[in-house]
Amino acid sequence: LALSVGFVFSALELWTDKGPSTWGKKSEDVQASAGGMFIEDGKTSEGDRKISLVTKQIAREDFDEYGIMPIAESAQTITATVTPANAEDKKLVWSIAWKSGASGQWGNGKTVTEYVSGSASQDTLTYTLSCKQAFGEVIVVTAAIDGNPSVSATKNVQYQQKYSDMSASVKFTHTTTAANVTWTFPAGSTTVSGATFPGYAKTSDEFKNMYGASGSNKGTYAVTVQTIGSSVYTVAASVTDVQLRVGGDANYVLVYKQSANNEGLTTEEQQKIIATGTGANATMTGFDFVKAFHFDFAETIDLTKFKQTMNTAINAKRNPCISFLIKVTVNGEEKTKNYLLSFDQSTLGTLATSLSLGAGDITF
Repeated sequence: LALSVGFVFSALELWTDKGPSTWGKKSEDVQASAGGMFIEDGKTSEGDRKISLVTKQIAREDFDEYGIMPIAESAQTITATVTPANAEDKKLVWSIAWKSGASGQWGNGKTVTEYVSGSASQDTLTYTLSCKQAFGEVIVVTAAIDGNPSVSATKNVQYQQKYSDMSASVKFTHTTTAANVTWTFPAGSTTVSGATFPGYAKTSDEFKNMYGASGSNKGTYAVTVQTIGSSVYTVAASVTDVQLRVGGDANYVLVYKQSANNEGLTTEEQQKIIATGTGANATMTGFDFVKAFHFDFAETIDLTKFKQTMNTAINAKRNPCISFLIKVTVNGEEKTKNYLLSFDQSTLGTLATSLSLGAGDITF
């Protein structure tokens, strides 16, 4: 019995739009959450005779079956039910228009069918909507009885902002103004270029103050993650659970890995969440840079040795980097992106490579 029930549930989930994952949801909730066109529950005419509307998302592989152009961004069907069931005048007339009409700021002067178009089935009870491009004003779909427009029903069509990418920046703020450094991530997630590791002061004491766990002038960091989406929409994306993690490939994250491995931390411990936030432009502050990246060696390391270590690693093509993994939940879907921050070799200064005391012995 249990196997039979499980098979039925699986079949509903895989081959229909009535699976368990849709139970208890409104029709608009069932649709794709990644952004784009969606249809809200609308109003139906009251009385003995009425029209009820039900929507269904059309998979891209089924576009041909419904006569939808491949260039369409998405498509949905609206199926009307006219009551009573024995009504003779079930022929429907469908129409679409901007909800705000000519008074709408965004839709004013724009043709609605350039953004969303529709076509009725032969029996007029099904209407197929195709979204051609993003739109910034609510569209209303109306179904009415031909010859008796007082019996009608409507649906609001909206466009939810799509996620397209994210960017991030990190600002280091030091109590000494001259020591402030602003650095950003390079474009792309796999290249090691275009970014600057936080600079450091000229003396070992200043170095410890900037990076050491007990430095009196230790700085703080603020990370801003910006979620980038379509600029045209009627409903803003819901951005939640912004997380900043550290960790990464040992071939790149040299300094971080060395310090973390010396402390015997596991990979999971190394890739811990160091800051969280919410919202489309989340700013996360207050985390301890040294502790987050396990740079506790800064209390004892000599600045010269630090420079030598950095220089040796860079010359060996093992560019010291910090790896940030950012996870953002947008419209209910998790999106991740990895950034690498590379060390700026020019900040090392010129290190001595040889020493000469001149030729010949000294004789007394």
